[in-house]
Amino acid sequence: MKMKLNLNTSGAHLIALVFIMGSSQLLLAEVAEFTLSEKLLNQLEFSSSKTEPFIKDGRRVEPNITIKVTPQIENSSADGRVNLNVALTGTSTSRSSTPVGRRHSVQATVDTDIDASFKQEIMLGQDKTQVGRFHSEIKLTPTRISVDNNFKLLRRFVNRKAAEKAPNQVAGELPKERTDLRDEVKGEVDRGTRQAKEWVESTLETLGTVFAEGDKLPFQAKLSTETGKEGKLKLVVSDKLKAQQRDPKPEFENKDQLMATGVFHQDLLTQTIAAEIAGKELKLSQLRKILCSPKISKLINFCDTHKIDSPPGLSLVFDKVNPIVFVFDKDRVTLKLNAVYRSDDAKVEVPNFQLLNTPEKTIPLFESIPYQIEVSYQLKDGVAKLDKMNVSESDISTSAPGILSNLLGIHNSNSSVDKKRPLAGALLNPVIKGQIHTELKKLLAPEIIFNSVSVPTKVKNLKNGNEKDLEITEAGSLLPIEVKADRGWLAIGNTFCNSHNKPFGVVFGPGATITSVDDNSPAALTGFKPGDKIESFGEPEQRATRVFDNTDSFISFIKEKAAYKTSKDRKINVSGKDAQGNSFQKTVFLCPSQLDHLAETTKGLSRFKKP
Repeated sequence: MKMKLNLNTSGAHLIALVFIMGSSQLLLAEVAEFTLSEKLLNQLEFSSSKTEPFIKDGRRVEPNITIKVTPQIENSSADGRVNLNVALTGTSTSRSSTPVGRRHSVQATVDTDIDASFKQEIMLGQDKTQVGRFHSEIKLTPTRISVDNNFKLLRRFVNRKAAEKAPNQVAGELPKERTDLRDEVKGEVDRGTRQAKEWVESTLETLGTVFAEGDKLPFQAKLSTETGKEGKLKLVVSDKLKAQQRDPKPEFENKDQLMATGVFHQDLLTQTIAAEIAGKELKLSQLRKILCSPKISKLINFCDTHKIDSPPGLSLVFDKVNPIVFVFDKDRVTLKLNAVYRSDDAKVEVPNFQLLNTPEKTIPLFESIPYQIEVSYQLKDGVAKLDKMNVSESDISTSAPGILSNLLGIHNSNSSVDKKRPLAGALLNPVIKGQIHTELKKLLAPEIIFNSVSVPTKVKNLKNGNEKDLEITEAGSLLPIEVKADRGWLAIGNTFCNSHNKPFGVVFGPGATITSVDDNSPAALTGFKPGDKIESFGEPEQRATRVFDNTDSFISFIKEKAAYKTSKDRKINVSGKDAQGNSFQKTVFLCPSQLDHLAETTKGLSRFKKP
C-alpha cells in the first residue's frame, strides 16, 4: 500500500499556503502565514485492496479486504499533529487441513467478516516528520464454518463431530487471528505512514523552500493545527532573533470559500533575495534565475515561463546593504533594485578601485554609475499587470551617506571622487539606462498570474500494494479567488473544486426553492441550505435579474459564467430568503466547468511513483 498525503497546497502551490497564533506580541513578529483548511484535508483518501492468498500458520488465507487511509486533524496542537485514519473492511476465508491417521484428513473452512480501524499519529515539523501514537481496534466475526473429510463411510459422522468442535476451536484461535491481523495491517500502515511522511515533507518543502536555508535567514517556521468550525493546518513564519514592527495582516473578504491561504510580508522576499545578491556582480540573466527560482515563484512568479533564457547581457554590481527592496501596498507589487553598472574596461583598469586612492587620477564615472531601478505591478481582479518600469541614476551628491561606498565597495572615508562626468559618460549614460530597461523587460513577465494548482484527492493502488500501479480516481484544483497587497503584506486566498463539483451545486424544487446542496460545492461553502429560495442573481456591480418560479434563466446564467477561465469572471451575487424567511445576499465564486482536474493531475502522476 502506498499513501499519499497532499497538504499543498500550497503552496500552496502550492500552493500552495502559511500562519498565525497567539498574542499581539507574536503578531508583530510574524512574517508569513499559510493555512490549509480541514475541509480540504478531509477530502484526501488513499485506498488499496488485498486479495492475494497467502499461507499463515499452516492455513491458506484468501482475503478480500479494502483499506482506506484518510488524514484528519483531531485536536488543536501547537506542534502540528495529524492522524492517519485507516479503515479496513472485508472478508477473509481461511482453509486448513488436519491429518487424521495416514490416509485421512479433516478440512475446515472459516469465513470471517473483518472490521478494523487504525489510527497513526504524525507530528509535523519544518524539516522532519515523526511518527507518534498508534491505536488499533479490530473486530473479527466468523460468519460461516464448514468442514469436510475423506473418511468415505464415516464422512457424515466425522463432519458432524468436527462441526461441533469447530466453533470452540475458532473462538480459541480468534485472539491469535486478531494479533496476526493487527501485525499484518500495521505493516500496511507503516508503509502508508512512510509515504505520508514523504508527501508531508515534500509539501513542507513546497511551502517552506523560501526559508529552507535555515540559519542563513532571520526566520523560523512552526506548524500547528486548529480544530473546530474553521479547522486548519497552519504554518507560521516569524522573526528568529528580533521582532519587527509590522502592520496587521489584511483580512480576506471571501472567507467562506477559502480552502488555502498564503499571507506573507514584503520582508520575507526582501531579506531572502537580498541574502543571495548583496554585493555580488550578476548578469541580469542570473538575476532572472534567482527571481524565477522555485523558492520564489511558488510565492509570487515574476517570470514568464514560456520565455526562453535570454543571453547573458550586461552586469550589475548590487548594493551590499540594500540591493533589493519589495513593497506591497495599495494593491501594488513593487520591487526596487540598487546597483552599479561597471564595464569590463573599468574592472581591468581599476582593480579593487585602487585608483580612488590616487589623487592625480579620477574614475571614469560613467563606467561605475549607481542606478535605482523600480518595477511596479498593479493588482486588479486577481492579476498583477506591469505598469511601471523606471531606471534612474542615483544622485551621488545628494544620496544617503554611505550609498556610494556601499555600491562601489569603498571603505576609506577620506576618499574623494570627481563628480564631474566626462562628456563620454554623459553620452553613454542614456544608452546604459536603455539597455537595463530593455533587458529587464525581457526578464520580467508583463503580468503576474496566480495560477491554479491541481492535486489528487483520491488515489487507488491497483495491485496489492505494488507502488508502481497507482490510479488517481478523483482530483481537484486550488483556484485563486482573492489577491490583495496592503501595508506590506501580499495575501492570496484559494478555493477548491474537485472532479465532482458542479459549478454551483444545488438541486431546485418548485418555486426556485433549493431541495439539496452538494457537499463541498460553492453553494455549500457559502452557506446555502435546503429550503433557501433564490430570488435574484447577477454579476457584481451589475443590475440583478429576478427569479420567479422558473429557474431556467438562473441555470443558464450559471452555465455561461462557469465557462470562464478566470475566477473574477466566475464571481456572482445571489439574493433570496432562507427557510425562516430571512433575507440573504451572498457572493459566490463558481467552479469552472472547462477545467479537467483529473487530466491536469494525471500529468504529474509520475511524482507519486517510485522507480
